[in-house]
Amino acid sequence: MIVQPDAVYLARSPIDRADAPFATYRELAYRTLAALEVPLPAAGTILLKPNATVLYPPEKRVITHPGFVGGLLDALRDRGVPAERMVVADGQSG
Repeated sequence: MIVQPDAVYLARSPIDRADAPFATYRELAYRTLAALEVPLPAAGTILLKPNATVLYPPEKRVITHPGFVGGLLDALRDRGVPAERMVVADGQSG
């Protein structure tokens, strides 16, 4: 899928467990980023601001699962992006 700059994309993957293991989140992120075919700049910093929460009720979803972040970083590294170009941004919204 080719990404359009004025569009928002959502990827939903049902998980049949109350608590998905680290590897499951990592694989979901990797597959999602690979499917998007995001064009990457040849130079400069690549900023990631992921929002994939853990499997809790909405009022308890306050963190991005570290396995998901790991999958994104793995996918970028496999596309030739060196670690020093990757920055992960996250923080409170309040």
